[in-house]
Amino acid sequence: MAERRDWYARVVTTGLLKLPGEDAAVFRYANEIDKQRAIARGKSVPTAKGLHEELSGSAGRLATSAESGKTVELLTEMKQLRLLDDDAAKAETECSRLTFPEQNMKLLIALRRAQSYAGKLHRWCWFLDPQDETDREDQATRRRTAIKEIAETDEHEWLDKAAHDKAKQRHALLGEAKEEPESHPEIVKALKVELERLIEKLPCWLETIANRTYHSRRGRLVWRNHPDKPDCHLLDFSLLPKDERDLLTKEEKWLAGQRGLSIERIEQLEELRKRCQSLNQMLRRNIGHPPKATRDDSIPDPCPTILAKLDEIKEQRRNQTAHMILVEALGLTLAEPTKLATDAEHRLREAKDSHGEYMKSDDKGRPVSPEAGNKWRGVVDFIVIEDLSRYRTSQGRAPRENSRLMKWCHRAIRDKLKDANGSGMCELFGIPLVETPAAYSSRFCSRTGVAGFRASEISGNPLEESKWRWRIRKPQEGKTESEDQKKRREDWELLLQQVQAVNKNRNGKNNGQQFRTLLAPDAGGSIFIPISRLKAGYARHSKEDPIIRFEPVRLKEEENQEKQPTLIHADINAAVNLGLRTVADPRLWSIHSRLRSERKLGTPPQPKAKKGKRKSKTPGAVPATIEQIEPDTFWVSEKEKRKYGEQTDDTRIEIKLLNAEKANLKASDSRHPNFFNDVADLKTWVHNGAAILEGLPDNCRMPAHLVSSKSLWGYVKEQAWRRCMEINSARLRAWGIEPPPEWTT
Repeated sequence: MAERRDWYARVVTTGLLKLPGEDAAVFRYANEIDKQRAIARGKSVPTAKGLHEELSGSAGRLATSAESGKTVELLTEMKQLRLLDDDAAKAETECSRLTFPEQNMKLLIALRRAQSYAGKLHRWCWFLDPQDETDREDQATRRRTAIKEIAETDEHEWLDKAAHDKAKQRHALLGEAKEEPESHPEIVKALKVELERLIEKLPCWLETIANRTYHSRRGRLVWRNHPDKPDCHLLDFSLLPKDERDLLTKEEKWLAGQRGLSIERIEQLEELRKRCQSLNQMLRRNIGHPPKATRDDSIPDPCPTILAKLDEIKEQRRNQTAHMILVEALGLTLAEPTKLATDAEHRLREAKDSHGEYMKSDDKGRPVSPEAGNKWRGVVDFIVIEDLSRYRTSQGRAPRENSRLMKWCHRAIRDKLKDANGSGMCELFGIPLVETPAAYSSRFCSRTGVAGFRASEISGNPLEESKWRWRIRKPQEGKTESEDQKKRREDWELLLQQVQAVNKNRNGKNNGQQFRTLLAPDAGGSIFIPISRLKAGYARHSKEDPIIRFEPVRLKEEENQEKQPTLIHADINAAVNLGLRTVADPRLWSIHSRLRSERKLGTPPQPKAKKGKRKSKTPGAVPATIEQIEPDTFWVSEKEKRKYGEQTDDTRIEIKLLNAEKANLKASDSRHPNFFNDVADLKTWVHNGAAILEGLPDNCRMPAHLVSSKSLWGYVKEQAWRRCMEINSARLRAWGIEPPPEWTT
């Protein structure tokens, strides 16, 4: 019999790789901004040249007063000043707080709304006074639809008030009528006037916003007729003459601070491209005519310059991401650039176009040197990345996270590291690349295996962000609000009020004036919170102690080790989970918590009669009696070969529910439901879906608490808000503030 050998894994170092535009670290001299950042984060103040966070970073550069003034002017013209503030007097102050890229995003949103309203006017003109088909059979119905839509829409500067009032009067007069016999030429005329004015202004707005967003020292983007197709338009790049380029001011030459290679930069350029495509289609349409076909191969691209820029950014993003991964794998860090003494050395560096020089680093990412006395951490044995070949957008991720993940160019980065021809970056250094399934990697604690959820830290004035304002938005007039919706809105209102209160008179910059943060559940948040209960009776004795502690978890299969769940960055937590899954025994439940199953349906449910349908007189199946009803049975999926090997009919492992009625696993939920190991032993209604495994091989361990996916994640969802408020209450007490009674009951 072979001797058993136990292997142990520990995390040596963690960190986030950041690209330009994502607060990346660059070599430069420390300045006042770096000192303020260090003070706000409670770190030592830098004084010399070294790796410091880039100046503009993820927020982008500050806008000049002229740029802020132009933003207010454009938003006023587009009737969208409310994007800054409902109070016009405060709009300018609010605009000055926004960075230049943030202002451009506001302008793109305003342009999108303007184009959308122009589309509405086009539709109403076509329905009321069609120029393509004057003898349509359904024309009276279409006129009725247009009158109803105009009457029910809100008042707007681009909608003539007299025409709006006329439509509301006519709509009230028609009542429940399905048709409108009159054509209303006075309404059509007013709509056409507003539409023509809007169409005349849209190209100018697009051109101005495009030059702010794209920006180049060499030339300007100009909206003009397409040279190859008369009814199309083109956002063309026009080079400026040299004498005009020489006259550009310092601000006009300012290219930095547009958020570099970040996803936000890509999203902004993609939105600009959509605005170009939308305007091109709109200008091809004649008033009173239907829209042109959108999927027409004969339409040339209206913005090839923007598309080329997007491709360039994505290519650089792919290359630099792969490069940073490889550098970390080799145990290297960027060295401070050497000073060049002669012109020949400068010319040689420019000719090589080298990224920089590297040196060995230790576990903390610091350069190895005799003075520091630290040791090189060495080259890794392999690199692990997510296997997203079966990626689906319905795995509990936020919609924004799904969208961004699809833009991440994951497969392109993988191909850069590992080429099919063996010429990838990893192969050149002999480092294997391993792909690991990413399912549920961000939903379990990497230290203990406890289930959990994502949350966001809210600080400063949260109502400045639309993401949080939307949470407390009251229902529109005429719409009802359920008790649950009202309770949820009031909970959010209380939380945001507390955030504002704890940050009152704080600027977030000076020492002692750092912003305080409170937690809130958020599907795309950056903090992972384990669902374990907080430790009862825990008292914080010094500032070095954590504000809260969770109940420890005892892992029986790991020699009864007792581990402490903790708050952790969600992406780092997921990365550690991926690494552990790659090397751990698949039968280790604290790491491989999921168990896939197959359902064998018992007695089929009786089909429900559809509403409005007469019952068939044909005799159907006789409903089964209680004694005849067979419950569903669950078996371990044949996909679990790594856990249990090949299963035959004689060795199939059954997942037996301990209380099938309370488990409430409906046939409509899933044909192949998942089961999970509840490491935290929650001992609540989660265990209504508890199960055991029957027929396990002798060398396999029974999970401590196996529960159904529906029970576990239902509990996590229900308790997420409560757990955040418990943590927030502890933070408030640590700051000497009594928490609201709603959070402690």
